[in-house]
Order: sequence, then C-alpha cells, then structure tokens
Amino acid sequence: MTLEQSTAPSAAERLWPVGLVWLVPPGRFGGLITGFALFFSLVVLFSAAGLFSADSSPELAEEQLAALFFSVLIAYIVPMFHFISGRTIRALDALAGQSSTTAGDEHTPILTTVKAERSSALLTDISHARRRVLYKPRGWMMLVLGIGIACAVLHNVALFTLGDFPDIPGPTRSALVIGTTVTWLVMMLVIASLMDNALHLRRIAQL
Repeated sequence: MTLEQSTAPSAAERLWPVGLVWLVPPGRFGGLITGFALFFSLVVLFSAAGLFSADSSPELAEEQLAALFFSVLIAYIVPMFHFISGRTIRALDALAGQSSTTAGDEHTPILTTVKAERSSALLTDISHARRRVLYKPRGWMMLVLGIGIACAVLHNVALFTLGDFPDIPGPTRSALVIGTTVTWLVMMLVIASLMDNALHLRRIAQL
C-alpha cells in the first residue's frame, strides 16, 4: 500500500489530515512538480504585491531577499516532507510484512522473525504509526498550528518594532506578514510531524 492508497479515517476518530503531504501528486516527478509550482506561485504573488516587479524600489532589497527565502523554503520543505513521509510508510509496510525483504533467493516477511506472542501487539502499533504519519489527532494539530501562529505573531511584531518595516508600502508589507505566517506554520507542522513520527517509530523499536 502506498501513501496515495491510504484510506481516510472516520469522523469518529477525530483525526485531521496532514495537508502538506497531499500537495504532492503521485508519480516519479510529483515532488519536482509541486516544488516548482509552489516556488513560481509564491514569486508571482510577491510580485503582485510590489516585490520582484520591474518598478519595485531598490530600497526593498532586504524585503526581496526575505520573500525569496520564503518561496525557496516552502518549495523545498513540502516535497521533502512528502518524500520522508512516503519512505516512513514504506518502512512500516515492510516491517508489518506487507512487503518482503530478499533473503538469498527467497522473500521472507520481516514479521516472521518476531515471536508469535509479540506479533499482534507489533502489528497494532505499526498500523497506528502508519496512520499517524498521514493523520494527526485534532488536539495535536490545533496545538501545533497554535504554536506556529504564536511564533509568527512574535516575528511580525518584531518586524514592526525594528527598522523601517512600518514605512514599507501597504501591499508589500501585508505580503511579507502573510509570508512570514505561512512559513512559520509550514515549518512548525513539518518539524512537529517528523518528531511525532520518530517517537512512534522509537516505540515500535522498543517492543
């Protein structure tokens, strides 16, 4: 079973999808397509707000670098997060015996090396960890996104209290505030999700 073939949870499970994973289409070049699409889309949006346009002021050089940083970071981190999540699921599938490893000329399910009394508990934990890669509890998601918003607010407050940021034209300033917020949300969700996945893998390794 691949990442794209995973079934959605029921409403009773109170799980929210990790939306960034689903931004990448299936296929060999899905990550590249998403990366380039995100980068060019963000550059176009920043240009519409007065950055990167032909008539943009030379005084906006620092702001242009910030916008370019946001665009590159988001365009890179989303496909890489999808790649890591897919590899994690493949590893869990292999561990559960849904795929096989080659031992000489024979294909031996990894789970056959586990004692029978531990197999049921291991399969349950693997299934839970697999689902957890793609879907997180509602409370967990709200906490992580809340932390991301709080960091973005503090960052934006610092921008308004330091330097000449308040003197930047309104549309450009708004674009940078939104870019800062989106970047913090993406980074926080990706970092927290990878840490959460690692903790579940650690639990399986300790069984």
